Amino acid sequence: MSQKDHRSSLFLLELIFAIFFFALAAAVCIQLYASAHLTQERTSRLGRAVPLAESACSAFQSSGGDLSALSAFFPEGHLNTDGSVFSVAYDEEWNPLGPDSSGVPAYTLSVTPDPAGEGSSLASARVRVSRDSETVYELTATVQIPRTVPQSAGALP
Repeated sequence: MSQKDHRSSLFLLELIFAIFFFALAAAVCIQLYASAHLTQERTSRLGRAVPLAESACSAFQSSGGDLSALSAFFPEGHLNTDGSVFSVAYDEEWNPLGPDSSGVPAYTLSVTPDPAGEGSSLASARVRVSRDSETVYELTATVQIPRTVPQSAGALP
């Protein structure tokens, strides 16, 4: 083998190592970019879901734990048939979909009361924002229901 052949094979080997290094660096950069994109999407969803869930908690507390009164705060929402869950559907752009809308819901806000609190002076509910079956954000709302004392016939006002 001549000296010229030896140099060209060494150059070819060096070129292969350089291409391998840049291909490896490009693969790492593409993975980082994809991971950053997914993190940005999750953060964006969470940024929209948190105020929505907080608003639903405030509405539950303002209504005194009455699910049917939530429709005054969320007119596009509805109770299910047995009245145990109040839900609002949202499209991909977080626009509310009414019960008669033909749009496909992407996100769902649901308020589900805790049955363990029945009969006590505290009413609590789980407020959940979800996408498909994945929970985006969840809160628990609790409100104290004032007890009423019945007035007797001989009591002074």
